[in-house]
Amino acid sequence: MKVTPLTNPLPSPLTKDDLKMAELRAAGESLEKIGKATGVPLTTTARRLGRPEMRAVVEAIQAELIAETVPQAADNIRHAVMSYKEKDSDAQLRDHGYKASQRVLEAVGVLASHTPSVLVQQIYNAADAETSQDLHDISAFLRARYEDVIDVDK
Repeated sequence: MKVTPLTNPLPSPLTKDDLKMAELRAAGESLEKIGKATGVPLTTTARRLGRPEMRAVVEAIQAELIAETVPQAADNIRHAVMSYKEKDSDAQLRDHGYKASQRVLEAVGVLASHTPSVLVQQIYNAADAETSQDLHDISAFLRARYEDVIDVDK
């Protein structure tokens, strides 16, 4: 299903209430909360949100949110990770940098974790699939950043 960007006009069968429902659903609100916020009964809310055009709008809102926030989140993580080794960075930033480094390394399968990350599972499950450029970039970034051993007791 192709997702229609929100910058395009809404499909004609959607109302302003439909858009509000889609925005609330994309934000993770329950059907009950959406119904109360819009004044629409629960069963009607569920039925309307189940329509293909409504699902497309919810997906478009989620995609827009991801496109707007993920680059900033990645920059925040990059800053925290790079600040980890800086002697003059404050203790909280160093702690965040350490935790971010640990989570990134677990996500790419370098550090052991209780369950393999989705990325690692996908790599294992697709033996003939090529690894993405993003994975190569993360790997190169981590190798360049952590050439020496990190002493976690410091």
